[in-house]
Amino acid sequence: LVVRLTKVALGSISGHVHNTNGDPVFAWVTASPPDQGLSDFRGSAFARTDVNGAFVITSLTEGEYDLLVGEHSSDGYQTTDQIANSVILRAGQHVTNVELVLDAGGGDITGTVMSDEGKPLPGVVISAQEDVNSREYECRSDTSGKFRLPNLKDGLFIVSASFPGYET
Repeated sequence: LVVRLTKVALGSISGHVHNTNGDPVFAWVTASPPDQGLSDFRGSAFARTDVNGAFVITSLTEGEYDLLVGEHSSDGYQTTDQIANSVILRAGQHVTNVELVLDAGGGDITGTVMSDEGKPLPGVVISAQEDVNSREYECRSDTSGKFRLPNLKDGLFIVSASFPGYET
């Protein structure tokens, strides 16, 4: 038995995710074959955006892909159930500068985390949740103690902070 393999030229899709205000969005971007549905991710590839909203999805074969954007949350990948864009990729092609724009949502929760001595605390996990049964959104405070939970729906949120050796 002789098996012959043919090398396939792989491509990529890259770009940015931002909201209607132009702010970068921390999210997952999924390249999925069209009409596949949100529960079947066979043949799909994923990438997480960086702090600037930039993403690169690599190792894609030739074909059509729907780009789905999912918000980052503490319970993992949560899809927005929207197709942000559709891309046709030729063998070995690298599609760049794809701009995915999401609705800005209701607003942001921002602030600064300080120790009881008044010093900023970096790396504190900030969580916001509408109620005990809803999805939880998370971020970490930066080196100056500042944090931002962007693009939240309108509503009331329970906000908490956790950091080893401290309590709220």
